[in-house]
Amino acid sequence: MGGLGTGTGVPVVVDRLDRAVQVFLATHRPHWAVPLARAVMRLGTTPSGLTLCLVAGLVLVWGLRAWRAAATAVAALAVATVLAWLGKDLVQRARPPRDLALVKVGGWAFPSTHAAQTSSLVVAFVVAVALTGARRVVLAVAGGLAVLLVGVCVVFLGAHWLCDVLAGWLLGVPVGVLAGRWARRAGRAGRVAA
Repeated sequence: MGGLGTGTGVPVVVDRLDRAVQVFLATHRPHWAVPLARAVMRLGTTPSGLTLCLVAGLVLVWGLRAWRAAATAVAALAVATVLAWLGKDLVQRARPPRDLALVKVGGWAFPSTHAAQTSSLVVAFVVAVALTGARRVVLAVAGGLAVLLVGVCVVFLGAHWLCDVLAGWLLGVPVGVLAGRWARRAGRAGRVAA
């Protein structure tokens, strides 16, 4: 395994890039940003945070009357989660060490489940929802910023390496696109049949 990082299926060049990013963050983290990043990470990892996200999601879905898009997004999230878990078992990459991280997270790091889940959920919803013009653009930009924020926060806190997050996005986005397109086709076929 000469071309791979120590004990993982990750190439040495990726390992070096990730370590350089984490070392930079560990020595240059602005203290004011730490509680904000922790709050963002808690949204997806604590019962109260998950409840808040669920309520906000239901309000959005109800306001847009986008039940099919919501179901599609949840299905995409489930598929991306399973694929991320399989990837973690295959690669078995350790998380950033304690001296570079502000949070302790268990399990393997690559790919980031956070990144795969958020990107698949948002992309599937945006692609599947029956919006046009500026409303779709606003939804896509807001969703994209949320996905980016989650990815940045887990790297900033040292829960994941940068390439874990990039790999999670590369996994989640296609899952979301495929699910969203399938839902749109199914919706059109249903309207034609009616």
